[in-house]
Amino acid sequence: MTKKQPDNPALEIELYDQDTEKHHSVRIAFDEYGIYITPKGYGDYYSNDGDGIPIMVEVFGGEPRVILWDDINEQDSTHIISLKKAKETCRKNEDGTVKMSSIELDKLRREKIDEIFENYDLQLGEDDEFEETDGWEHISPGNEYWRGFYVIWSNADESKRHIFTVQFKPGSVEVESAGPDYE
Repeated sequence: MTKKQPDNPALEIELYDQDTEKHHSVRIAFDEYGIYITPKGYGDYYSNDGDGIPIMVEVFGGEPRVILWDDINEQDSTHIISLKKAKETCRKNEDGTVKMSSIELDKLRREKIDEIFENYDLQLGEDDEFEETDGWEHISPGNEYWRGFYVIWSNADESKRHIFTVQFKPGSVEVESAGPDYE
């Protein structure tokens, strides 16, 4: 199994070594399967001198990863480094919660508030009638979502509008409080 440099044109660059103050030649090539990095004079077990690829970047299972052959005498790669945890969506806030875009956060929160409302016991009596709901409202940026809902109480002739509110911890999908306001 001989690895071969791709047929696409390669980029030859000179990297400056801050320790020795010398320049070192590196070839970077690519094809539809990956990016191949070869520092001059380095290779891998299967390749001829000058054709080796000791560093490769590919996508596997939907995630980018770096594959290294750091020992020319080893047949198999010596390191496979997944970049899964380098995703921008994995960035954490100072308190350890995962940072996400406001669009992603709003989407996750809306899924959660629908579930909370559907499963919440509004404590309606046997003769009370749940009528309808308004859509969810939210001011951005903010951590509070609310919606109106209408109940015809057994002791009233008309429906009355109440507000159901869900309060989230800042920047997260963790709920601080949820419930109706029966004024």
